[in-house]
Amino acid sequence: MNSLQNPVNSFCLESFSEKAPCFSFLDTKVSELYQKLLGMETLSQMKVFLIAHKEDIIFPTFKKLEAEENTSEVFMDKDHKNLRVLSEVVNKIGLLTLGRLFMESDISLSSDDKLYYYNLSQYQEKKVMELYSCWCLFGEEVVDFSYNALPRYVGLMSLEDLQDLYGKEEIDRWASFKTDKWYIDKTAFFNLAKRPMSEGRCYGMSFDFIASYLEEMKSKDSSLEAIKHIASSFAKGASNRAECAQICQSAARLYSYPNAWDHAASRSTGKEFYWGLPNALVESMDDLLAQGFDLTLNKSMIKREDQDPQDFFSELSNGCHLVLLTDTLSNAAHAIALIKTDSGKQYIFDPNFGTLAVDRENFSTRCEQLIDWYEKEQDLTFDIIRTRLAHL
Repeated sequence: MNSLQNPVNSFCLESFSEKAPCFSFLDTKVSELYQKLLGMETLSQMKVFLIAHKEDIIFPTFKKLEAEENTSEVFMDKDHKNLRVLSEVVNKIGLLTLGRLFMESDISLSSDDKLYYYNLSQYQEKKVMELYSCWCLFGEEVVDFSYNALPRYVGLMSLEDLQDLYGKEEIDRWASFKTDKWYIDKTAFFNLAKRPMSEGRCYGMSFDFIASYLEEMKSKDSSLEAIKHIASSFAKGASNRAECAQICQSAARLYSYPNAWDHAASRSTGKEFYWGLPNALVESMDDLLAQGFDLTLNKSMIKREDQDPQDFFSELSNGCHLVLLTDTLSNAAHAIALIKTDSGKQYIFDPNFGTLAVDRENFSTRCEQLIDWYEKEQDLTFDIIRTRLAHL
């Protein structure tokens, strides 16, 4: 996406206009400000406008919306969905443009601070497109959005910092887990400050979603009731245990048993070659993280090269599936969770998008649409699709 282009105008504005956001719900002044914002062509124009009017646009909107409704409700059950999506997009554009303002201005900033604001603006631009894409792609199937935010532990300089944030007992618990191929070395935590801000927590969040759902099903009468109960928490971001899981994955990747992967190549290129490992090592990493959620995982199912993705997803059994999508060319990977039930609704959780409740006949199509979005918008071709059935 052109960084100077207005994301609202550059992505499916026609589709959004067809949904007819109800500006009349707002005061006349706020409604007029939204209309002006939507008419702008570039982020440069929006930057000036948002700096002058951000509080006039965002705060009155949310105050008006939340005054009438219980904020603990999932997005699916709220009114004024179109306006809520637009407000959230505008809010993120505000953070994006303010971050760029710091980068481009003459304000005296250290190189580290400039890098921080650059990464922040890049991340907000990514979130604008993902939030807006999710709504335009899936509409009323969205139970709630998910916020795969910047890891809170980025920038921490010592193990003591992590213990202060999460508690020493919790860090010690995660650091105690091991398998026959991976273990956690506490010295690895010192390397986490060097991780790029663009890394999210999809792996930990997907584990957390499955574990939370299975726990909720012990006391809920229906799968949709359980899904609604947990979906709103992921809209606020990752839980502590999801973040700790991501920490442990990184720690194991940085300091594990000898020859787990090519350390020399990793250091020379800046890449970690974890996702290119044989399936046995990848499964062992899953098993390591599963301990933190009291989950047991079945053996992997891997899509054959000649198998249509829709056929692969339609053949999955009922239950909770941890899914790892891998692009072997770029060595990128992404984790999601799928829940198949014997009822009418099936569930898809993507930490970058949110939670979807789809009809059974549309399940495999929606899974493929999600994968196609990453290919089209992020130039990722997930040539390896691997799933593991999870149980408490």
